[in-house]
Amino acid sequence: MFVFDKIPEKDELERIVHINCSSIIFPFIRESIADLTIKAGLPPLILDPVNFVAMYESSKEKEEKNYDKKLKKKQRLT
Repeated sequence: MFVFDKIPEKDELERIVHINCSSIIFPFIRESIADLTIKAGLPPLILDPVNFVAMYESSKEKEEKNYDKKLKKKQRLT
């Protein structure tokens, strides 16, 4: 679905996939879901907008905190 001329580094690729690619495709998914529910005779199901930057940064912060906790626990055991 997405093509790169040059494959970015792992960290950059992760950020691109989780933020840029998601931000590009989400409006189309959102519209398709709304159309599908209308065609099914139901009220439209309209998904709320998503801030993919905030979601990604929050996820990274949680990963770092969990890593720090595991590292501290490991250091206490040794």
